[in-house]
Amino acid sequence: MVLGEPAATLAGNVERLHALEREVLAIGDRERQRLGQELHDGLCQSLAGIAALAAVLAGGLAANAEPDLAASAAEIVRLLNEATGEARELARGLSPIGPNGVGLAGALETLAHNVCRAHGAYCGFVGDGCSPELQQETTTHLVRIAQEAVRNAITHGRADEIEIRLTCATAAGSLSIRDNGTGLPAQYRSQGGIGLHTMGYRAHAIGGSLTVAAQPRRGVIVTCEFPLPSSGGKPQAAGASPKTLLVVDDHPVLCRGLIALIESQPGLAVQGAVGTRMAALDAMRGSKPDLVIVDLALGDDDGLDLIKEIKTRYPDLPSLALSVYDEATYAERALGAGALGYVTKQQLGETVVAAIHHVLAGKTYMSEALQRRLAQHFIAGRTFETASPIRSLSDRQLQVFRLIGLGRTTRQIAGTLSRSIKTVETHIAQIKNKLAIETAAELAQRATQWVETGRIG
Repeated sequence: MVLGEPAATLAGNVERLHALEREVLAIGDRERQRLGQELHDGLCQSLAGIAALAAVLAGGLAANAEPDLAASAAEIVRLLNEATGEARELARGLSPIGPNGVGLAGALETLAHNVCRAHGAYCGFVGDGCSPELQQETTTHLVRIAQEAVRNAITHGRADEIEIRLTCATAAGSLSIRDNGTGLPAQYRSQGGIGLHTMGYRAHAIGGSLTVAAQPRRGVIVTCEFPLPSSGGKPQAAGASPKTLLVVDDHPVLCRGLIALIESQPGLAVQGAVGTRMAALDAMRGSKPDLVIVDLALGDDDGLDLIKEIKTRYPDLPSLALSVYDEATYAERALGAGALGYVTKQQLGETVVAAIHHVLAGKTYMSEALQRRLAQHFIAGRTFETASPIRSLSDRQLQVFRLIGLGRTTRQIAGTLSRSIKTVETHIAQIKNKLAIETAAELAQRATQWVETGRIG
């Protein structure tokens, strides 16, 4: 009894120490998340705004025959855009897992890209294509382990080649980071630097284990084995048929790139690629895909109309909107038409892959900026249409405006929309009124600018 009391007291103290360590790590993670969010929403937005103003300045100087000053202003714009990109990557490093849940693989891939960019070392990510449904806490711990291992490889090991590998095909997951550096200093290994202690604790916190070992020739390999959810969380069971996608886009080069990206993903296959509304409807009649990716600008066709038709004809068939235009103008329209997600063509890569998996899972995909904007407009009791002149146009008016920008005449637009010339003229009059345009020449100029740049000045 006398011996038992100190043992119980010691056990209680150890448990309290572990609880304190967990809280310290959680506080650190939350603070990094907050700093990353503030960096993204504050500094990045300010830099983008300054770049836009500098671009206007460059244009004004060029128009006033000041080529040297215009070139200097253009260089400022370039540097600001680079700084914005670097700040965004820093924000992602501080807060690697966003609310859209690109997941562990996406966060590790971003980490590898940022290491290549920031440190000049080659850092590659290798995954097995499985995407387990992990808790955010687990994902955060694993990403932090990878970050610390990479930092040690560069800082202590002077490595110039690093591989981050993730496998989740069995009941247990494995995250390994190997490098070709000189290895950790003996003093660092024997004393167990705070980084190694933190990695070990993070592995323990998710029910896993951590090993740090020298590689046969040179370098270090850090391995974290961790348990997976009982369901495995895999989107694609072995031997099961892949999810099929129909791509509707009339830009051949971009279409080829998108198809290659989709086909590179395990469990996904492209059923076909078409460039018009009618061809898309014909393809769906022949064999209904699991998902349709719709470009909103299909020549004379309108992607919003196609999304509405898909929703009407095939209520259970999800669609994902793809557009060159800013989401502030088209995203709410696309979601209102029936799409389950909206991605700009500037986001092709891990973003569109994440969006595809979200929509296939029956979830709605929106960027962080769009989620905030929707929340702000909901709180204010207004929609996007009241925020700027172009957004005040109805879907049909915006379609007419785009066709004018493509050089179509009133008669041609009436034929495309199967409407009377008088109806189209009414739309044109309403467009001119909403955009404060007085002449047909100004209307054509601003519509062309919209088609080419997504802006109307």
